[in-house]
Amino acid sequence: MLAAAPKHGGLFVFGPQDQVGFFKGDTLTQTWTRQDGVGLEPAAALEDAQGRLWVLDRIGLFYKGLEDKRFRAFPHPVVAPGGQTRNLVSDGQGGVWVATVSGLLHIQGDTYQALGASTGLPTRYAATALVDREGSFWYAAGGL
Repeated sequence: MLAAAPKHGGLFVFGPQDQVGFFKGDTLTQTWTRQDGVGLEPAAALEDAQGRLWVLDRIGLFYKGLEDKRFRAFPHPVVAPGGQTRNLVSDGQGGVWVATVSGLLHIQGDTYQALGASTGLPTRYAATALVDREGSFWYAAGGL
């Protein structure tokens, strides 16, 4: 599986043994594994506007700042182990959106907001999310 890393002009690649690799051109420039704090079976990755790396896997969401040596688990229960995160997307304005079975989580800098049925979404389940070319945010829920 691949995920684009436009800020650095490369691709994230998810490999065996719970690895995330970063390719620039045809050269593997960096690899992260469980020893670096990456969780189990990485499925998505992105780089936000601050240069933080985010990795989504089957047990949660992990991030690593530019100066950090290891990834850290994001401390919100919607993406805690068992939280069943679905995907993540950058909104192009410094924010990261996470789609989960419990709704959406919007992370902006060091703050976050959980959105779900209790905050007005028509359903609590968010299957996926994306930002289109015009910068509009979209998410799909059950049945869409």
